[in-house]
Amino acid sequence: MRRTLLVEDNEGDLRLIQAAVEEVQDLDLELCHVSRLSDAVSGAGREKFDAVLLDLNLPDSQGMNTVRQMRQAAPDVPILVLTGLDDEDMAVRALQNGAQDYLVKGQFDGPQLARAIGRARARSDAAKPGQAEAAHKLIGVLGAKGGCGVTTVACHLATELSRQTSAKTLLADFDLVAGTVGFLMKATSQHSVLEAADMAGQLDLSSWRKLVSNVRPNLDILTAPVTLAGRIAPRQERLAHLLKFVRLNYCWGVVDLGRGLSEFTTGLLDHLDLTFIVITPDVLALARGKQIAETLLASGFPAENLRVIVNRMPESPQLTTRQIESVLNLPVGAALPYGPEQAAAFTVEGKLASPHSALGGQFALVAARLAGLEPAGPKRRWFSFWSGPAGVPPEASEAPEKGSAAEAGPARAAADRLHARLDTPRAAPDETGPSPAAHQLNRELARAKADLEKFACVAGHDLREPARVIAVSVQMLERRVKDKLDAAAKEMVATALDGVAQMLERLDGLVQFSRVNSRGAEFQPVRCQEALAQALSGLDQAMAHAGAVVTHDALPDIHGDGAQIQTVFHTLLANALTYRSEEALRVHVQAERSGGEWAFAVRDNGIGIAPQYAERIFDIFQRLHTRAERPGAGVGLAVTKRIVERHGGRIWVESEPGKGATFFFNIPDPGAVFAAQPVTASKVAGSTKVEMPCRS
Repeated sequence: MRRTLLVEDNEGDLRLIQAAVEEVQDLDLELCHVSRLSDAVSGAGREKFDAVLLDLNLPDSQGMNTVRQMRQAAPDVPILVLTGLDDEDMAVRALQNGAQDYLVKGQFDGPQLARAIGRARARSDAAKPGQAEAAHKLIGVLGAKGGCGVTTVACHLATELSRQTSAKTLLADFDLVAGTVGFLMKATSQHSVLEAADMAGQLDLSSWRKLVSNVRPNLDILTAPVTLAGRIAPRQERLAHLLKFVRLNYCWGVVDLGRGLSEFTTGLLDHLDLTFIVITPDVLALARGKQIAETLLASGFPAENLRVIVNRMPESPQLTTRQIESVLNLPVGAALPYGPEQAAAFTVEGKLASPHSALGGQFALVAARLAGLEPAGPKRRWFSFWSGPAGVPPEASEAPEKGSAAEAGPARAAADRLHARLDTPRAAPDETGPSPAAHQLNRELARAKADLEKFACVAGHDLREPARVIAVSVQMLERRVKDKLDAAAKEMVATALDGVAQMLERLDGLVQFSRVNSRGAEFQPVRCQEALAQALSGLDQAMAHAGAVVTHDALPDIHGDGAQIQTVFHTLLANALTYRSEEALRVHVQAERSGGEWAFAVRDNGIGIAPQYAERIFDIFQRLHTRAERPGAGVGLAVTKRIVERHGGRIWVESEPGKGATFFFNIPDPGAVFAAQPVTASKVAGSTKVEMPCRS
């Protein structure tokens, strides 16, 4: 019998969890309930429990502090967080603060709860005495250019993490262009990351085992596709679900991101805890690495989540790690020795470097430092590993004293030449700080953002909770008295459930609407053609079913929030799909430069809109049709308007009933330039027309 401590203050949720457990016969689970964290902490000190089910918002504790206090009180007991909000960021924070799993209320039954507790208990029991605590961390490895050895680094790092920690580790190949992890590691599964992304949201351990290859103890491999021909890269939402599954079920995840930055790669970085940029000590690799670092830092990407690995470092380098840090403005996490024989053996045969070799030993040291283990043996002088704040030099590469022979030697001269070639002048610090008015404005903005976040939390969690309790209670009541309900009673049950579903849909819309500004990413270059393709990939089945054809002119690169621009395209395409006429749907997207902005147009041949409603449709929850006629909550266009306004533009529609609609929006971007013409383009009426593929 598994004794489980349930810490829940909401009586409705308590009854639902108890009923879910009681409905399953022979369920080996005993629930012990308390409603306050102080009682849970006290109980964990007196009694033995196999697991803790922990609500995050209790009368005497809220948020991640709840997890931390419970972990401190019961360090050997797995904690499963219970919450009413399906929020990936919150799930990640819970795992990082010591939870073993993250369960969304209303989305699990008794058997699923028992299996989750069993898995958490098994993961906890698998931890060995003296071993680093399960980290549940995702680490990315990104090559500055081809030939830097990014796959070599990813494979060795994952292998060493699994070997040294004896913890479940996944090596995932997200290099959709030239991924070779599966070949080099001798993976046996015929499936790839594309199939895994397609199943994201419905994955369980049984289906997952069919997607991965177990090539070594505690090490699974998820390969890249052999080719992308005829296929579309997975949407960011599916990848987010996939990485969430990996984080929950593996202690370590190492992701091969391929070479160079793309919108696909940039979207993945936000879900990783640490990313290594792999370079070699040559001018081209340093220049590419510097470009990647500057792009990410300028977009607001946290500097503490970036490190550099210098591969193929000679024993007598022209540049020290300290000088490379000066060029890239990022800390060097590792400098790996040049081992041509081991590198050739891995590339040709997939043979990993021995931990006893110079190269293998340094991979072992990197993994040990990541896992918080103290490696034995002396360090090589030319190796450095640093996990502190950016700009602080690592111990193994401290700068020589000013005026010493080392400082004035050839390494310093080489660094000066490199700075000149990369055109990276050392700017003097700005001695003028923000004005008092600016400080006041920043405080007001921070307070407004905090208020919005608080509202989103209330709408997403506190208001959803009673609605969810009503829905599940009605469903349980229906199952218990199903044979006694007449047709009228069954209709009332259906009406109640539909009303709750509408309430939850609107609450989700409020959260999405409120987070456009508070959760928006920093602006960076956005390829609109890629954003449109990603938006369409989420609608491909519906478009194919409707026989729709989407075309577009060459679209520009702009400066903005890539995920939000994708949302704008997705909403307008979905709107055209929802309000299509009896004719086969045709949508065309185009953009023109007008002064200092780009003017976009999305034109369809749907049922159209009466001019008097042209402004009303952009108000939240405003609909022109009943739910029976056309589905939707009246949120999408309101969110789209808010996104466009955040980018400094405006959105409007021109239409007549029965003649389709054209949605216009403009994005200020003085420095935008047209993207390269796509390979499949054909000239139509003097413009470039591209048919977007719809998978059936």
